[in-house]
Amino acid sequence: APGTPGADGPAGTPGAPGKAVTQTTTTTTPPTTADSATAKPAVTCKLARGGKVVCTITSVGAAAVKELQLTLTARGATYATGKRTGLGRVTLKTTRRVTPGRYTLRVRTVTAARKVTSDSKRQLTL
Repeated sequence: APGTPGADGPAGTPGAPGKAVTQTTTTTTPPTTADSATAKPAVTCKLARGGKVVCTITSVGAAAVKELQLTLTARGATYATGKRTGLGRVTLKTTRRVTPGRYTLRVRTVTAARKVTSDSKRQLTL
């Protein structure tokens, strides 16, 4: 049969010091106005009845943007132009007859100080 437990022994020698642990916190900062000013606006276009071009702007890219300038070109010729402040739809003013085909849409963002902050081109098929 087992006997009664004995008395506790003396404390051992202290151990070696451990590695220092540093705790880091990562935070994500929102983009600065310089970063967001160069962001490209989201624009989609379609050919409407009567040869009109209707573009829908769903994002302007930055709060500092006052105006968007749109130019529709093909083979070195300008076919339609338009301006828009803010989000929404804009019907481009045609300078030539627009027929179904491949075009280049140039989107320029302009600030209140009339400074062009972004100038992007994208291919589209109407």
